[in-house]
Amino acid sequence: MKKLFLIVFFFINSFIVNISNSSEIIKYPLPEITNYPPSITGGHSQTWDITQGKDGKLYFANSYGLLIYDGKEWKFLLLDNKYSARSLDVDDDDNIIVGSLGEFGFISNDGNGNIEYSSLKGLLNEENNNEDKIYETFSLNNNEIFFRSLNKLFFYKNKKISIVNKVKKKTFGVSRYLNDKLYVAINSLGIALIEDKKPVIIDNSEIFNNKSISGFHMSKENNLIVFTRKSGVYKEIKNEFVKIDNEIIDSIGVIYRTYNLKKNKIGLATYEGLYILDIDFKPLIFLDRDSGLRIDNVRIVFEDKDENIWLGLDDGIVKINTNSFFKYLPKGFNNLNNTPLSMDSFNNYLYVGTPIGINKLVINQDSILRQKFIEIAETEVRTQVWSLYNNGTDLLVGSNLGLGKIDINDNYEQLIDIKLTGWVYYGIKESKIFEDYLYVLSDNGVFIVNKKQPNKYKIIHNIKNVSHIEELIDKNEIWLAVPKKGVYRIKLSSKDIEQLNESEVKEYDDTYLLKKGKIKVLKIYDKLIFKTQDKYYQFNEKSESFYVSEFFDSVPNIDEKTIWEIKKTRNNTYWMYFDELKNDKRIQTFYELNESLNFKKLPFNSLSHHLSAKFYFIEDLNLIGSTEGVVVIGNLSNKRKQGKTIFSSIKNNDKSIYNLGPKKDLFDEEFIIKNLFNYNENKFSFKVSLTDYINEKNNQFKYKLEGYENDYSKFSKNEIITYTNLQPGNYKFYIQGISSEGIITNPEVYSFKINPPWWQSKIFYLSEILFFLILLSVTLFLKKSGKATIIATSISFMMILALFEYINFLVDPLILLYSNGVPVFTIFSKIILGVLLLPLERLMNKMLDYVSNSNFFQKLTSIKK
Repeated sequence: MKKLFLIVFFFINSFIVNISNSSEIIKYPLPEITNYPPSITGGHSQTWDITQGKDGKLYFANSYGLLIYDGKEWKFLLLDNKYSARSLDVDDDDNIIVGSLGEFGFISNDGNGNIEYSSLKGLLNEENNNEDKIYETFSLNNNEIFFRSLNKLFFYKNKKISIVNKVKKKTFGVSRYLNDKLYVAINSLGIALIEDKKPVIIDNSEIFNNKSISGFHMSKENNLIVFTRKSGVYKEIKNEFVKIDNEIIDSIGVIYRTYNLKKNKIGLATYEGLYILDIDFKPLIFLDRDSGLRIDNVRIVFEDKDENIWLGLDDGIVKINTNSFFKYLPKGFNNLNNTPLSMDSFNNYLYVGTPIGINKLVINQDSILRQKFIEIAETEVRTQVWSLYNNGTDLLVGSNLGLGKIDINDNYEQLIDIKLTGWVYYGIKESKIFEDYLYVLSDNGVFIVNKKQPNKYKIIHNIKNVSHIEELIDKNEIWLAVPKKGVYRIKLSSKDIEQLNESEVKEYDDTYLLKKGKIKVLKIYDKLIFKTQDKYYQFNEKSESFYVSEFFDSVPNIDEKTIWEIKKTRNNTYWMYFDELKNDKRIQTFYELNESLNFKKLPFNSLSHHLSAKFYFIEDLNLIGSTEGVVVIGNLSNKRKQGKTIFSSIKNNDKSIYNLGPKKDLFDEEFIIKNLFNYNENKFSFKVSLTDYINEKNNQFKYKLEGYENDYSKFSKNEIITYTNLQPGNYKFYIQGISSEGIITNPEVYSFKINPPWWQSKIFYLSEILFFLILLSVTLFLKKSGKATIIATSISFMMILALFEYINFLVDPLILLYSNGVPVFTIFSKIILGVLLLPLERLMNKMLDYVSNSNFFQKLTSIKK
């Protein structure tokens, strides 16, 4: 009986809200839900806690150990005891703190860049050894870390641990850290506030002696809120804990845990699924297995920096994109079993035309916080419904039955005999020239009907199979497109509809407009664009001719794109949707055009698989209907937080030098990623990721190795970048990411140096030259003998070779840099040096002869004698 009352209550409440605010015709669209089963994460089924580091990496306390996710790859870390991780937190210095079974500690670095677990248990003496599970771990504001087990509370600070034992032999229950105060449930005693490491029982909290507490929260008045496992929710009012009657909370079988979320929201982890409430306990979201969760049993609710909700389930992990631009009424859910062909609001409900009839979105009386589609007029309209139009009193229906209407009681009535209209396939459109009239595009012509009396009509010039119609209001013209035939231009002599068919009509066929297949007329601001199968055209008024338009030329790869939909928004911009083939797949891209005629790609990458998309701007809702169902688009002007591009791993010569290890740990030990390498350590492989989880599979990267290349690569999904056979020198590797919503991150950089081999060092070359200079000075004294002359010549030749080697050592890297690695320039430089070799050798011999025969040298040798 209680459940029935609850359902009726929400139905009535929703109905009242819908009347007052038509934007709530869609009350409970689904956020995008992604399941990560153990087969993907590599962990065991149960996940108990979640936290996030400052760089955006996510950490999961799993039955297998610690799972780490960076947006590209799942990794795991086994704890020392090989047991599950049970609780997690991150402190102000970005240390990841872990609680386990009889064990607690932190994440450290093994000295080679790899993560490792470091235990704090060694700080305990034997008599205080703990074998209990650590159910909660919190970083406190006084640089302490708190661990809660059943029998003990542990406080860590500066490599020392303080312990609080059980009170009156009663075990500790759920704990929370709120407003710099630590609350702990004590079974059969009540709720304690921990002051100076002493539990102080809160007055009148003995009401919870026989209740299991699930979580603590603070009200807007800064009063304590207490959720229980099976007994509802309580609020502290004037030092008394008062039961708050709430139909939804009281109907939940088991509330396992409750968690504080951002913006004063409360997450309820239950055995029935996830509930999110506001601080006044009003339900905002309910998700269960029917909504897309892997299972109903939720253990942990966590909100990341981007306001994505992460759930640890009894079997797997779930991400819920509550902060995405998009929410969904997906096909196959809520009884929407067919592709939407048309949409409009009517009588405070959303109506959807499908290939088999008309659906209406109503409150689901059999479920909580859920809507569903029901079929209406199913016996009369069992066909394809191509267009819906709300004329204020009725919902006009264009279908394979012709033109009809739905009244406020959802009854269907035929307006014009189908024998006259044929199929109304191409839509119903308002006229701006003829006020209070609509164009109805049917097989048998364009019918212009009165909005309020749509059974009264005229047929425009008996032009059949019109697929597109546009008006030029200033010129009093109507343009029509007929597939495979041409376009028509109607110059109106008057805005009097009675004189419509007396207006001048001109047809522009193949002699005017080269075309193949379908032709479209698109109106963008005051311009008409004519789209044929392979080109875009505009019309020259003076010459009465068409010319190839450059209007869309700034859209990337426009020659390979086909435009399918364009519609004016409430902001006086235009949204448009193209598709093209990429890697043998049909990909959709979305753009916005502003009044300055600038195109901007919309951040709709996650909709790239939505085919046959159509835009609907209904009241204050932005909707897309596609082969995937209905998409509800949020406010695109909301600023998104920038994610962080990180290095997941770095390898040198296939050996890891960094693999998620922290640069500093809880014991203040610092770790530096290796950045100085020998000449033969010249292969580098970087694995990168972007910790933006809105739609992480669509994150992309661009990179540049300064010292090897000048320009960044193009953005791509390639997250592994490898360089081989790098020359000795200084390098900086830059990486930038772009999220699925088009937000570009700041660059991350890793600097390193490859030392030259000893025989290519500057010292070696200078020593070599110095050595030959000494030899040369010795041989000059022996120059007068023939044998000494030969030795001097040989030494001079060797000196030239050593000099050339040194020049090559200095010049080759510069040539490679400025020639972008083209080897022919390096070869050419060596040819030049080879050509200079003989002239230099002769010049040096002449200089040696000159020096050996000089008066100075003669005097010097005579002195020595």
